[in-house]
Amino acid sequence: MSVVDLKALDPQDLAVTLSTARQEVCLKQGVDTETTKSMVKLVKGSKLKVQAQILGGPSSDHRKKPR
Repeated sequence: MSVVDLKALDPQDLAVTLSTARQEVCLKQGVDTETTKSMVKLVKGSKLKVQAQILGGPSSDHRKKPR
């Protein structure tokens, strides 16, 4: 039996009829943007000699595309 942390679940709207109730629950993948930005801010604010960078997502492709 697998154990899934409740923080990894994203409950959707509840659909209720006369005899049944259904609710879709989606699994979250990765870390959301707000959490990632706060993590990068903490790392940069620590003044350590490290680099923090957000990778992945729709707008993070910073590499040049070949022509």
